[in-house]
Amino acid sequence: MSSRRALSILFEHAQTARDHFVYARRSRERLTEVLEIIQDVMQLEELHKNELHSPSNKDSTGDRRTD
Repeated sequence: MSSRRALSILFEHAQTARDHFVYARRSRERLTEVLEIIQDVMQLEELHKNELHSPSNKDSTGDRRTD
């Protein structure tokens, strides 16, 4: 194999590796955004759950207020 052919193959592999790295970095950024959204939703659900069970949200009979 000529050195020119070897360099050409090496160049192609380097381009492919670079493209995969760029794709992986974008995927990681998107996954980080998804994880942040999931955490926000979990926190909102926890707040909602706590509001439903808080004593200030119920009248003297234990029923939920309907103000």
